Amino acid sequence: MTEKNYDSQAILEFLKQHPDFLLEHADALYTLQLPRRSQGGVISFVEHQVQRLQQENKKLNEQLYTLISNAQRSELIRQQVHRWACHLLTRPHWARDTQAMAQALAENFELPYAALLMAHDAPIPTRYCGPIAQAPQQFDLPSHLLSMACIPLQLPPPASPMGTLIVASADPNHFTTDMATDFLTQIAELCALALSTVQ
Repeated sequence: MTEKNYDSQAILEFLKQHPDFLLEHADALYTLQLPRRSQGGVISFVEHQVQRLQQENKKLNEQLYTLISNAQRSELIRQQVHRWACHLLTRPHWARDTQAMAQALAENFELPYAALLMAHDAPIPTRYCGPIAQAPQQFDLPSHLLSMACIPLQLPPPASPMGTLIVASADPNHFTTDMATDFLTQIAELCALALSTVQ
């Protein structure tokens, strides 16, 4: 058996620096021993490249799907927030009936539960989003609900919070600790603005 006296790493570095080498020296391909599937089950160089491209393509498709899904969800919530703002403008009587406002809010955002707690009815908790069981304060919510978010009902600073918006879902992954709360903050500000008309 002929002893291999070449530096494989040096060859790899050379090919990286001269990617067109095999194009300029196509005849060299005839002398290379490329592995075949029949040789101990090893796939050929071409098959390896195809598999690698397929894997990369799959990963890119998954990333694209995630981006599209997130964009679609954000657009849906944006439309719901806009519709909610319109409801508040056309139904000023909700400002005197927090229960009716909360029920309408739950219907608008397709949630099983929503509540508006005023500061004189309950202490204002720390902002929270995630599993109900891990919430820093319990609100005696229905047992079938598993995730929630609580956001202060507050006009733009420096105004003090006038209460708390609570929304909850039976889906344990609907509200998570790592989710953004920008939309929830906007919803709470709209509710606070409507409620401030009767303060």
